[in-house]
Amino acid sequence: RRVHGEKHTRMTAQNPTTASTFVCGAVAGFVARNVVAPLDLLKIRSQVVTGPHLARSFELMKRAVKNEGYLSLWKGNWPAILLNTGFSGISFYCHDKFLEIWKQTYGPSMFDEFCCGAGAAAVATVGTYPLDLIRTRLATQTVRIDHGLRNSFKHIIARDGFVGLYAGVPITLVGVVPAMAMQFALFGTLVDRTDRSTVAIVACGGVSGIVAKVITMPIDVLKRRQQVHPLLREQKWLEKWEGEAILVNRREYNITVEQTSKRNILEVARWMLVHEGPASFFKGTSAAVVKSGLTSAICFVLKEMCTNYHSK
Repeated sequence: RRVHGEKHTRMTAQNPTTASTFVCGAVAGFVARNVVAPLDLLKIRSQVVTGPHLARSFELMKRAVKNEGYLSLWKGNWPAILLNTGFSGISFYCHDKFLEIWKQTYGPSMFDEFCCGAGAAAVATVGTYPLDLIRTRLATQTVRIDHGLRNSFKHIIARDGFVGLYAGVPITLVGVVPAMAMQFALFGTLVDRTDRSTVAIVACGGVSGIVAKVITMPIDVLKRRQQVHPLLREQKWLEKWEGEAILVNRREYNITVEQTSKRNILEVARWMLVHEGPASFFKGTSAAVVKSGLTSAICFVLKEMCTNYHSK
């Protein structure tokens, strides 16, 4: 790897304060989220559909626009904006901070980007996970069960307690931590072999995001199912309109009562393998790949531009 230490020295010089690193990452996450919101919604809905029908992103887009209007493609966008802004800011901040500590302790090494990226992803995931859960549930509701961010928080706590806000977080960490570690490591490796121009950063960011997403796609599908299924369980205390909305959403995604009773991630995986086949673990891949590539490219290039601006 070419002049590894020099690269990090140059990058550190471009970061005048840790606060600016967080701000730059947050701005990048905010812009990227608004660009890729429709792709993210289609990806999530593709992942929670049971069976082969309606699993294609284009078909889901047509149904969403026809039944819910064009604005439905931005469903759950407010919690998603908060999620992406917070996640991106925290992950870039922690990555740079951990990298600084790593260099002071161990010196430059071939594993620094991977390990620091993994640590940053773990902190960012735990810190923003409730927003990820709420974004997913709002995005999948063809007929509203929860109304808005605050109402969603209240309903989740009422249904499942405070721990309900972290439903699916273990499998999320299993997926996000290696994905972000690979993304940072691959981006660092690729961009270090370029002139660090805007085009080069966009290309390296896009490639790193796509590779990381494809490798961790099955875990992402399992995570979405574990996030959505508790919302569609039958509860005796639900009001009549809530029960009816749950039935409509279950029919929309062909989800059975038996599926919503699967609480263990291994049970979910076993059910998918038996009833839907191995291909079900890659549902939504087309939308996910485009979304991840764009998000990664936008985040890395905007973070770089913003950091350069702050360093002047």
